[in-house]
Amino acid sequence: MAESEESKEALLAYLFLLQNGAAMSQQELDSTIESYLRETYDIAMDFDVGDAVQKLAALGMLKEQGDGYEAVSLDTAIERFCLLKSAF
Repeated sequence: MAESEESKEALLAYLFLLQNGAAMSQQELDSTIESYLRETYDIAMDFDVGDAVQKLAALGMLKEQGDGYEAVSLDTAIERFCLLKSAF
């Protein structure tokens, strides 16, 4: 169950970075996701952005841009996911 929640956090972080289209700091990403969940679903939570960013970096799904992070393109993310999946 915990692994599933961590995967969801990483996916949320990737999608918000992709949608933003520009680099975001961990703090910006964290507050954006928490605000979205609170305003859209009335869910108050402490999003673990550090863990999500770490997982995305390990998968090659984001790029460091100065003090922030930017998502790789969706095509690149799909390609990397397929390579990862084929390794198992």
